[in-house]
Amino acid sequence: MKYAVIQIRIGGAELLICEKDESGAVSRVLRERRPFALISYVQKKKLTPRGIKKLTEVIGEFKALCAEKGAEQIHAIALNSLKALKNTEEMLAELKDKCGLEFKPLSKLTSAHCDMLAAAEFAGKQGVLVIDSGGGSTQLVDMGAGADGGLFYMGLGAMKLSAKYIKNVLPAENEAGTIGARIKKKLDDKFFERKFERAVLIGAASYSIAKIYADYFDEKLDDGFIIGRKKLNDLLDFLINNPQKTTLILKNAPDRINTVIVNILIIKGILKRLELDEAIIRDYGITDGYMYGIINNSLPAEPEEKEAVKETAKPAKKTAKPDAKKSPVNPEANKAAAVKKAPAKPAAGARTKATKQPVTPKARATQTARAAKTQTAKKPPAK
Repeated sequence: MKYAVIQIRIGGAELLICEKDESGAVSRVLRERRPFALISYVQKKKLTPRGIKKLTEVIGEFKALCAEKGAEQIHAIALNSLKALKNTEEMLAELKDKCGLEFKPLSKLTSAHCDMLAAAEFAGKQGVLVIDSGGGSTQLVDMGAGADGGLFYMGLGAMKLSAKYIKNVLPAENEAGTIGARIKKKLDDKFFERKFERAVLIGAASYSIAKIYADYFDEKLDDGFIIGRKKLNDLLDFLINNPQKTTLILKNAPDRINTVIVNILIIKGILKRLELDEAIIRDYGITDGYMYGIINNSLPAEPEEKEAVKETAKPAKKTAKPDAKKSPVNPEANKAAAVKKAPAKPAAGARTKATKQPVTPKARATQTARAAKTQTAKKPPAK
């Protein structure tokens, strides 16, 4: 039986077709990637009608390929990076209407779980960290821990950081420095206190970085390609400061010209934080993991993300100090204390301190006349 998964994200679309034979063995029939920057069709955080039309055309071509290859099941997914758009629901509704496919938005939890399924070759191996840095977030998987405590995501997405800190298309040196500081702050989490011996970079963004890296250092990009952290620093310096940087990016990853440098900053920051000198590249990602989950019926349910996935902790807001005399468990005692603090009412007939009132001109004149009369009465009689 043949299965197809169509995936859309802010950086383009992807089609994966696989076949499962009678013995249960799974083989890849076709992988088709259509990189195009949807972000270039965004205005005021909304995908324009032209952008939706472009996406519709690509999905139509993918459906034709599915029919040509004999795919019996087609599953459609939308990645987390699309949530940055204000009209995501409208866009998905139009795709359903025009393409006949209902795209399922993936939560960060499911995305991380799919990354774990895709990296099945490292399942159960201690000290292996899988990194998938995308446009909307970054997923990490501790393969030794697996789904039970090994899934982690950060709200560090290349698209989000680019939109917030970069004025033009590519970051200036000071902008890259600001983004680097932001990343470093996010990496201050207990998850990164774990010890890892190997990093595995997966996902479309990682593969784009590998293509740029291989071209720059004139190396052959093959399965098991390794990226060194020191060389990555050299590449990053070139991409920030050299006038030829745009040519290198457009040659290897034109769809990621707005985000690839930020992806490199994120990966470099993680490797440095974990004191890892290199990372291995694998050409698979969320789409492959979702395919594996469909075929083997091992996709997770969609629970509340805050309960299922850890995220970088945010500093607690300062709150007012509680009243030391206030009882947290005895409301009646609190009422009594409030009564005790309240000023007592004066008893009937008791004198109270008069409140000074403003004097009107008429009252002042009366007071002056009375004072003069009193002084005259006090004078001694003339002799």
